[in-house]
Amino acid sequence: MPELRTTYRFSALDDEGKTKSGTTEALHPDAVLGDFERRRWTLLDLQALPEGLSPREAEELASHIATLAEAGLPLETGLAALAEELPNRRLRRALQRLVESLSRGVDLETALNQTGAPAYVQALARTGTQSNTLGKTFSTFAQAGESLRSTLPLVMGALLYTLLACLLCIVVWVVAAVFVLPQFALLYTGFGMELPLLTRVVLALGNFRGELAFWILGGVLLWAGVMAIVLGTPLVGRERARRWLHRVPGLGTVVRSLALSRFALLTSTLLDNSVPLPEALELGGDATGDAAVRADAHELARLIRQGEPVNPLDWKRRSFRPGFLSTMRSPQSGESLVRSLQATAEVYAARVRTGLLFLGTFLPPLLVTLLGLVVGMTVLALYLPLFKLLNMLS
Repeated sequence: MPELRTTYRFSALDDEGKTKSGTTEALHPDAVLGDFERRRWTLLDLQALPEGLSPREAEELASHIATLAEAGLPLETGLAALAEELPNRRLRRALQRLVESLSRGVDLETALNQTGAPAYVQALARTGTQSNTLGKTFSTFAQAGESLRSTLPLVMGALLYTLLACLLCIVVWVVAAVFVLPQFALLYTGFGMELPLLTRVVLALGNFRGELAFWILGGVLLWAGVMAIVLGTPLVGRERARRWLHRVPGLGTVVRSLALSRFALLTSTLLDNSVPLPEALELGGDATGDAAVRADAHELARLIRQGEPVNPLDWKRRSFRPGFLSTMRSPQSGESLVRSLQATAEVYAARVRTGLLFLGTFLPPLLVTLLGLVVGMTVLALYLPLFKLLNMLS
């Protein structure tokens, strides 16, 4: 296995006595010390920085660990073999660093910490090792992540389809208002015809050619606004953006239910491995990838840890509904609470499937029908007077 270069953060005095700080890569701390000695710098502080993993990379790492643990294979050997085949450079380096730590006799939780894995993955490693259910624990986590990855493209596809349909409506109307409607208006005005109400409305809307920039700008802003909500740009804020997205009919229900299903499943897994409830709530919220659910999970954990009452009326605009909060407040044994959370996860997973059925099956035909009605009514409005004119001329 090739030697690994580690990133180090340093603070030092250069040969002129000025303080310098930054990062450098080396195979070993001694290599950093030798480099500073050659420069005649005085090293003040040196810290190794783990290369953090993204949530998706952490889920893939957990999936590999689960596969090896369930098969009864040694992690060190199996992960070393996997590391040679992975195309993802950062994940490959993380696996190699994990193998290096395990080969030194470090426990899995500490090795994951040195690798840069998220805190909830480290907690899963600790609880899974203590309860001798490492494979099952990591498998549950990996399956929850897989459901998120398989559902997210469908949600994004439905969102983009809706936006494209709206933009297509705007483009069709702008083209008609510029090139088509003025010609019909000139024709009917020249003959002095009395026009039907529908035709007058369409021609009146076509007279707003001075507002075309508004229509185009509105479409662009609509697109940018929805993208900001979904992606959580700093301008909007990730938590606020997610709360807005949760309120969008249809799409918001799917996104929120997906996050809560993942949260309930992971929290139940942690509780089943004897993790305290406040810590399980925080780690479960961190693993959802949803800023709103994460913030609410941390707030709920704080209230439970401090023994403060949880009033459902104060959570009307938050992610957790009164039924879920009642589950948290009721005096239940650990096993009963785990079963309740598992049932909650199934309920939210069913909502996700129902929402995706609507978004993928009914929404596209509905939008196409709406677009067809707009075009059809416009054509009908323009040609009704033309039929009357042809009758008059004949």
